[in-house]
Amino acid sequence: MDWEQFEKSVMDLAGRAPSDWRKGQAVFNAVDDLYGVARTVQFVDGVDCFYDDSRIPDFLYRAWLRYDEMMRKQ
Repeated sequence: MDWEQFEKSVMDLAGRAPSDWRKGQAVFNAVDDLYGVARTVQFVDGVDCFYDDSRIPDFLYRAWLRYDEMMRKQ
């Protein structure tokens, strides 16, 4: 999966989140649900968009890198 497909899948799911969720919360949960790398990005990479929407671009890119790395090891 390339970056554009990854980003689209996450943003599509995040767009269906409850309306009372912050955008960062929706993105974080979408990455966690779809690819299971959100906690690694949060705790290992130190990038967390859950409470800070301004971190979404960096979080998404690092999540994609983590996902891509995980897929290459399989």
